[in-house]
Amino acid sequence: MTTLIGIDAATKAKNIGLARGRIDDGAVVIEEVMLGSEIESVASTVAGWIAGPTVIAVDAPLGWPAPMATALSAHRAGEKTALDGNDMFARLTDRTVHRLVGKRPLEVGANLIARAALATLDLIEQVREVTGLRLPLLWTLGPRAHVGVIEVYPAATLLGRGLATNDYKKKDEAGRDARRRLVGKLLEEVELLPERKTLEICTSWSRDSKVAESTMEPTSCGDLRRSHPSTQAQSGPIRQTILSASHSTHRSGLAPSTSR
Repeated sequence: MTTLIGIDAATKAKNIGLARGRIDDGAVVIEEVMLGSEIESVASTVAGWIAGPTVIAVDAPLGWPAPMATALSAHRAGEKTALDGNDMFARLTDRTVHRLVGKRPLEVGANLIARAALATLDLIEQVREVTGLRLPLLWTLGPRAHVGVIEVYPAATLLGRGLATNDYKKKDEAGRDARRRLVGKLLEEVELLPERKTLEICTSWSRDSKVAESTMEPTSCGDLRRSHPSTQAQSGPIRQTILSASHSTHRSGLAPSTSR
């Protein structure tokens, strides 16, 4: 059995989306979906969910463009940099996703998502401190004998499955309808427990944290992986999508601190 933990990142604990599930005998079961709390730390919640081989899938950039680090280390105020905007602000990961699915992720080098990225890296470090585990990024594809982290991108997962990426975060009736459609699609491939409670959360919650866990990416009840769309087309069931997620981060060029 492999434990799955999806995290929809945010700068405030109460806005962080969390999902817990498992792969057991080839079946994916989503057991719990919740928002973070100011009372119990998110790190404690995540640490308490880790059981055996575990994949923690985070919907947030886990690194910055490597060229940016090089350029800024030698930069002085008022001087021109040797990089253009694309190389400075976008990672190879971001450019790869855009090339494959036509959707450009938020640039961690030039967008407020950088704040969520910093908060997420701090959260991962807190989980390390609570558990004493290394929590490395998972760079290779295959069964897990330990606990590790991958970066996920819900929009790429949805597009890879032919699902719409608009409306589902809206708080109006159109948003609720969009979330119901996503949940309906998700139910074709995973089991939700307890079903009634989970569906209620899914159809009212406009954050991404269970598409962080069913593909290793969070989307209002369905996301869990910074997925590489090419592997999605090949993988079929969500179980395979989850296993291929770590492979996708490697091919996309993610790195623990500075991404290519």
